[in-house]
Amino acid sequence: MSRLRVGVIGAGHLGTIHTRLLLQHPEVECVGVSDPSPLACHRAAESFRVATSLDYRGWMGELDAAIIAAPSQNHYEISSELLRRGIHLLIEKPLTTATWQADQLVDLAQQNNAIVQVGHVERFNPAWNAVCNRIGRPTYIEAVRHSGYTFRSTDVGVVFDLMIHDLDLVLSLMETPVADVQAFGATILSRDEDFAQARLQFSCGAVANFSASRCSPTATRVIRMLGPQGFATIDLANHSAEIVETSPTATGVRHMADELSAEQRQKYRDEMFTTVLPRSTLTVEPCNAIFEEQKDWLEAIRTGQSPRVDISAGRRAVALAEWITQSINRAPRQEQTQLLPLSSGLNQLRRAA
Repeated sequence: MSRLRVGVIGAGHLGTIHTRLLLQHPEVECVGVSDPSPLACHRAAESFRVATSLDYRGWMGELDAAIIAAPSQNHYEISSELLRRGIHLLIEKPLTTATWQADQLVDLAQQNNAIVQVGHVERFNPAWNAVCNRIGRPTYIEAVRHSGYTFRSTDVGVVFDLMIHDLDLVLSLMETPVADVQAFGATILSRDEDFAQARLQFSCGAVANFSASRCSPTATRVIRMLGPQGFATIDLANHSAEIVETSPTATGVRHMADELSAEQRQKYRDEMFTTVLPRSTLTVEPCNAIFEEQKDWLEAIRTGQSPRVDISAGRRAVALAEWITQSINRAPRQEQTQLLPLSSGLNQLRRAA
């Protein structure tokens, strides 16, 4: 069987990672790396000994598939051209920056029988996969994703840059639609929001709270979930997970808590996280999530099956992110605090350096 001819569009941070990992798949022939920056192309050629091009259109006819790691604002234009040729795509998140664009890509993929995976890589995080089906359908979720300012992905706000990862994870668990969104955002260094809070109410009554920041002094990627079978804490950055499970003992304590003697209450306090609400740290098998994401996509192309994060899932995440940003933009102007004007912020950074 001939090898799948795959190109990488975008030679920045993620494009470099994708290229390095793509070369590890024996069933793939890397056609090359494309980027409009001559310096980025030179670095890719030096690092990976692959062909490079300033314009991907020059070798579209040689491609079976492509990984799009270009800036978010360019995803729609690039993806549209490639999908019209029936080229299979792995598109880094977000799929697009507007729902109407995502809808058009969904149609193009269907019309041209193209397999599309969207790069919501946290779906392949081993800590997430160790927990996501352990507590039943969640009734409450809290997601916190904070990082420092990387000067990447500044063409979109923090909702489309960071929060969208957690939006996709939560949407993958819920069977009912979002009924209401309340959100707040603030700009710090960027044109768009760098900090955002969102509260989602699902039609089933479940609630999810999200916090995202790209100007935080500490990095955090944690999700906490409460469901009928227990409570879970997932540290996506450190690939660790802890679960507290309900038990028949907990039901008994709940029904007779007011009738317990002082000795019985002390006994249950001592045994709270061993017999009443047994707590355990889960075994998480390490893996490279981006490599697993690529492998899932390549297998989907080979078999014709749907990848784990298909284009419809990517579209749902974009639509929800857009709803949240619209909610932020509708807030009264005085509530959208301009914490630090961009020019002032950059000058302070230069002085600090």
